[in-house]
Amino acid sequence: MVPSRMAGSDQFCGNDRMSASISQRVSHLRNPGDQPANEVKPATWPPAHDSPISVSKNGRAISRFGDSIWDFSEWAGKPLVLNMGDGPQRKDRQRISPQNANLLRKVAAWFLLGPRSVRTPTTLKAKFKLVRPIFTFCTTQGITASKS
Repeated sequence: MVPSRMAGSDQFCGNDRMSASISQRVSHLRNPGDQPANEVKPATWPPAHDSPISVSKNGRAISRFGDSIWDFSEWAGKPLVLNMGDGPQRKDRQRISPQNANLLRKVAAWFLLGPRSVRTPTTLKAKFKLVRPIFTFCTTQGITASKS
């Protein structure tokens, strides 16, 4: 589930074949009308801060990799967002440090774009909900989730 890392780096990376695979992904994503979703093809891994993560039916970027909220409502056909935790939060939500939020973005993007990627937005949300508490806990402990 966890991609390989470059030696001495906290950056997730993959070999050239994996990177090519990721950049050609998401054609399987379907919107509520079961039409292919607009393809999101990051040129690099991890995606650039301004790379589209979710797009509307007409091709407009709804959410970008660096956003604190990723909105997949159009794909899901109902309200569905992933909150990375480094933007404005409700009082009852724990903030996530910028470093841990960036790692969480990479994990969520991996679920969406990596090998064995999710096929539905509800699966993406379910996987996200399983891992987000790790990043929240690491933030409360003052550590980065990538540290051993």
